[in-house]
Amino acid sequence: MKHGPRNVLVCAIAAAALTLAACSSSTDTASGTGADGGADAGAATSAGDATGAATSAGGESAGGGTIVWGATDALSGALATSAGAIQIGLNAYVKATNAAGGLDGNTISYEALDSAGDASRTATNITQLVTAKKATAIFGNTLSSTCSAGAPIVERYKVPMACLSIAEPNDWVYPMGPKNDKMAGAMLASAKQISGKDDPTVAIVYLNTLTVVALSDNITKQAEAAGVKVVASEKVEITANDLSPTVSKIAAAKPDVILYSGLSAALISLVKGADAAGLKAPVIVADGVIALDAVAAVPDAPMYFLSVYQLIDPANATGEAKTYLDAMTAAGAKVDYHNLNQGTTVAGYLAAAAFGEASTACGNPCSGADLKKQLDQVKPDFGGLAPGFSYANRADHYPYPKLYLNQVKTAESTTQVGEFDVDE
Repeated sequence: MKHGPRNVLVCAIAAAALTLAACSSSTDTASGTGADGGADAGAATSAGDATGAATSAGGESAGGGTIVWGATDALSGALATSAGAIQIGLNAYVKATNAAGGLDGNTISYEALDSAGDASRTATNITQLVTAKKATAIFGNTLSSTCSAGAPIVERYKVPMACLSIAEPNDWVYPMGPKNDKMAGAMLASAKQISGKDDPTVAIVYLNTLTVVALSDNITKQAEAAGVKVVASEKVEITANDLSPTVSKIAAAKPDVILYSGLSAALISLVKGADAAGLKAPVIVADGVIALDAVAAVPDAPMYFLSVYQLIDPANATGEAKTYLDAMTAAGAKVDYHNLNQGTTVAGYLAAAAFGEASTACGNPCSGADLKKQLDQVKPDFGGLAPGFSYANRADHYPYPKLYLNQVKTAESTTQVGEFDVDE
């Protein structure tokens, strides 16, 4: 495996800000509110100087070529914020890599299309990216339903795809973020640790999506063996912002701990309602730093959250965390504590970095099939941010070996208080 370009990226990021003006300005639209908030189908963002098509045969890189990546996601609509946050991480990696000389001298050409969360548009976008644009890697898909819609297409064209949410395994699909169905054991262990009880009671509040429903089901299935009793379980629709009815049921059950997986607005409603009802049960969030949003709304709320990466302290970042921080800074992204630790942003960056390592090992030209071979064996060194991350870890490509439990101190500070293995 060739490590040279990775080292160049680390050393040259400081100079990236001076050369980013040469990159397409549309990459800067990924700002945490959707990469292209009102885009129609086919509207896109792009990163990199070159726009030429990538060739599709494996081989050694001579440099000076182009590697084409594409993305499709809900860049408009209800999930634009989450999808846009992924684009921030992807764009930061692409911009910093190109500014540092590319992957073995090859520029990454990157284009993101808006699916608006629609499965048919996702299928159309991916077909366009891999046939007309000759993309050899696809990213995105905040929703598992759109990932499922794209899976047969990338399988047909033999192009690996990284999705944020995955409902069913496919050998051509690679997890970008945490898989909810692998978090149940850590959620239950966290409830016991935080409550200080061997037999705590818990209430589950969860979003009505396939992957989050799977998490709730797994928590319920594993609870008895773990010595935990589920006293309430409430499903929340994706459009729900007012959880008053849910709070009433949860408060009546009087759980020791609340286990939550969903969106930020609903979490804030839950925490505010619980506070008003006098329910002081700690809340464990499966969805990362949206817990910071809740503490910003209710400062004394007892909040915890799980993450698949080690949180980044800008003042003390080392290893891959420092490389990530520098890339985000050079790309002009916000680098405050909350935005740096946005789970979907970190996931986008890590997936891009892993694909970059595999692409470097593959050379250019490199077909999607050859890129997949490298993804299945490369073990990047992401120490300081995501130790042990590798798509070669498991048969289902799940790259994260650990879950970290973090206690929220303020809206801008956390403390890691636990570490757990992911479920098999």
